[in-house]
Amino acid sequence: MAKRKTKTKTKAKRTTAKQNAKARADSGEHPRLPLVGTQREALKAFATKRDLAAVAVKLASQHGTTEQQALKRAEVEGRKRDEIEALVEDLAGRAQQRRRVHLSELGGWPVCWTEERRGAVKAPELLTTPITVNADAVSCTRCKRAAELPSPEDTAALKRAEAEAEQPAKAKRVKKGETKSGRAKRQLKLKKNLPVRLKLKDLEVKGVLRPDGTMSVKGTSYASPHAAANELAGELVSYRIDGFQAWRYQDDDGKWRMLRDHG
Repeated sequence: MAKRKTKTKTKAKRTTAKQNAKARADSGEHPRLPLVGTQREALKAFATKRDLAAVAVKLASQHGTTEQQALKRAEVEGRKRDEIEALVEDLAGRAQQRRRVHLSELGGWPVCWTEERRGAVKAPELLTTPITVNADAVSCTRCKRAAELPSPEDTAALKRAEAEAEQPAKAKRVKKGETKSGRAKRQLKLKKNLPVRLKLKDLEVKGVLRPDGTMSVKGTSYASPHAAANELAGELVSYRIDGFQAWRYQDDDGKWRMLRDHG
């Protein structure tokens, strides 16, 4: 009889916890950003429940409720894996509150993070860094600059340029080497074709950047890396992509680097 009561109490606690979590979400008390691809990979990368439980306890000690801060690794390890993952995700959401929101690069890393930082980052830091693919939610100024997010004025100028392009007879003449907004186009000084690749969430595309700045991807030509990246991205991201950041080339050491870093 005692065992039955214990099971009933445990089930009741879990139900209450779920109800409390839903109530917090509904009230907006704990606004959370959904995990992006690299964060979910970090969560799944823990081979054993023991390792995952250790991270859960660490996050709980820093960001959990009073009850969660008292959790022991053995206690957490005794739960089902999906329950531990849910706990880690909940704690990661708590850790993200009132912190800068970073724009992810194609659903993965914060745009403003360097290659060195990405290689050295540990799972807890990645899980507790607020990352989004919604440009409107970004509060990190470094991400905004790194991603070259268009301002409302830039967006309006782009729409005007597109409207003018539909009417060739009325289009204004543009100086060689400049865009319609008057800014000089970025172009690499290449002596031969450069193989590049673009990783877009679950999609990986390879292409070739020509010395004249145009690109070829699967037999289709594009005017620039920027045009190619945005055309291929489609609706996978909600912001305009900087092609010199999205496309990567392989350096002499075999590392994939951004086109903007090409010498």
